[in-house]
Amino acid sequence: MDAGSANLMHFFIFSRKKRSKRLRLMFQRVRLLRWWYFCLVNRPNRPIGRPWMFEKNLGFVEVIMGWDDRRLVKNLRINHETLNYVVDTLYPVWTKDPTNYREPVSVYCKVVISLWRLSTGIGYRSLGHLFGLGESTACEITNEFCKIFNEIFLSIHLKLPDRTRLQNITDGFERKSGLPQVAGAIDGTHIPVKLPDISQAASYFNYHGYYSIVLQALCDHEYQFMDISVGWPGAVHDWRVFRTSDLGRSFENHESFVEELPPRNIEGVDVKPYILGDPAYCSRDYMAIRYPRTNLTIQERYFNLKQSSCRMAIECAFGRGKGRWRVLMKMNEAKLDNIIETTVTCCILHNICEQFKIEYLDVWDERTATEAEFDPPNANIQPNIQPVHLQQQRGTAVRDAIKRHLWNNRT
Repeated sequence: MDAGSANLMHFFIFSRKKRSKRLRLMFQRVRLLRWWYFCLVNRPNRPIGRPWMFEKNLGFVEVIMGWDDRRLVKNLRINHETLNYVVDTLYPVWTKDPTNYREPVSVYCKVVISLWRLSTGIGYRSLGHLFGLGESTACEITNEFCKIFNEIFLSIHLKLPDRTRLQNITDGFERKSGLPQVAGAIDGTHIPVKLPDISQAASYFNYHGYYSIVLQALCDHEYQFMDISVGWPGAVHDWRVFRTSDLGRSFENHESFVEELPPRNIEGVDVKPYILGDPAYCSRDYMAIRYPRTNLTIQERYFNLKQSSCRMAIECAFGRGKGRWRVLMKMNEAKLDNIIETTVTCCILHNICEQFKIEYLDVWDERTATEAEFDPPNANIQPNIQPVHLQQQRGTAVRDAIKRHLWNNRT
C-alpha cells in the first residue's frame, strides 16, 4: 500500500471515531434530559428514590396499632392511652417535612420503634429488619427519641416534690412501715457498658466484675423516681456519688426539698424529714441507715427490720424499671453520652408507667443468663465504707429517737 492510500485510510478511521464519540455524548445528553423531564413531571405524585436507599416496610407498625392494651403493654410496656399521650406531646417538635426522595417516618412509628428498642434491648440491625429500616436509621431514630423525650418530659414526670406531695410521701411511708418523717429512699445500681477507654478500665470495673456506670436514684413510697444522677464510673462509691450530686449538696447546705416541711418532735428530738440509705451511706440528720449488725439490742434489731422493709421501695423501683426496660440490663456499646440519655429516658418512662397505673407483669421479673450476669441478686449492696464525720453524732441522735418511737408504738 502506497503512502497516499495509507493516509486516506487513517483519515477515514479517525473521522469514524470522532463521529462515534459525538454520538455517545449526544445520547448521554438525551438520556439526562429525559430523566430530568421525568422527575419534573412526576415530582408532585411520585417522588424518585435513590437506588441505594433501603426500602421501607412499616407494615409491622400497622399490626401493632391493632393490638389491644394487654398485648401492647406486654410488648411496649405502655397502653394506647399512654402511647398517644407521648406521640401527641412529641408531634410538634419531632415532625419532619417530606423530601424529594420519600416521605419521612411518622412520629407514631418513631415512638413505637424507640419503645421496642428500650423494652427489649434488641440490636439495631435486628430492629431495622423488624421495622423495615436501615441499621443506621434505627439507631438515629432511637437516639433522637431519647434526646427530645428527655428535654420535654424530664421536668414533668421526674422532679422533686413540693410541700403537698412531700407530706403525702411521708404519710405513705409511715402507713407502710411506721417510720415517721421518711421523705424517700436512695440507692445506686449499675448500668453495663462497653469499656470506653483502656486507660480508664479500673474506674469503670465495678465490684460485680463488669464495666458499668452508676445510676443513683431517690424514690417515693409508690416506686417513682424523684431525682436521679447517672454517669459516674462503676468503681465509684455510692457515698461519693451522692456527695457530689446536686441532691447531696442541697442536703449538706440545708437547702433540700425536705426543708418544705417543719420538724416533728419525736421522743424529745426535733426530726426533719429524712431519707433512707443502706450502709454504703453515712448517718446524718437527713440520712437514716440501719445499725451495724454486731451486738444489737432488741430495739436496734426492730429498727433495722423496719428501716430495711421501708428502704425496699428503691429496690422495687430499680427492679420494676429494669424489668420493663430491658435495655438497662444489656451490654450497651454506644457512646457514653447516648447511654446516659437512654438511662434517663428509661427512668422517665418508668415514672410514666407508675403514674398511669400501667400493670407490671410478673414475667418481666425473669432474667436471661446474660441479664442475670449484669443484674445479680443483691446487685445494689455495696461494701460499707463509713468515713468519720462530726455530723454523724447528730444523725445518731435522730436515729436513736426514731428507734425509741418505733419500739414504743409497736403493735
